[in-house]
Amino acid sequence: MHPPEPIPPPAAGGGGDASPARAAAALTRELARYGVTGIYSTAADKVAVISVTATVTVWTNGHLFWCTVDGRRHSWSAADPGTAAARLASLARPASASLLGARAGEVTAPARCRWPG
Repeated sequence: MHPPEPIPPPAAGGGGDASPARAAAALTRELARYGVTGIYSTAADKVAVISVTATVTVWTNGHLFWCTVDGRRHSWSAADPGTAAARLASLARPASASLLGARAGEVTAPARCRWPG
């Protein structure tokens, strides 16, 4: 796992009461709806890290979720963990897609399976 890029500042007008731990918990719940399980997370006062798979690690400051996958940075508002989870599920699947006979990057309906990682 590589260290995160610098922590982005909160969005303009973002409340100061955002909790990285609550944001991480919300994202984990939403990822489970897409069949992504076996998630590890830990939180501190200013940042939380969510290990989705061996190749997808997400960071949050309570205002924003962000990760870098295959050299590309992705970010989503922590106020909408459902959108972040949908995209993260598709980012996490390419490693497993060939095992399932799917094309890389193809998004399928939420599944009840355990992802490697």
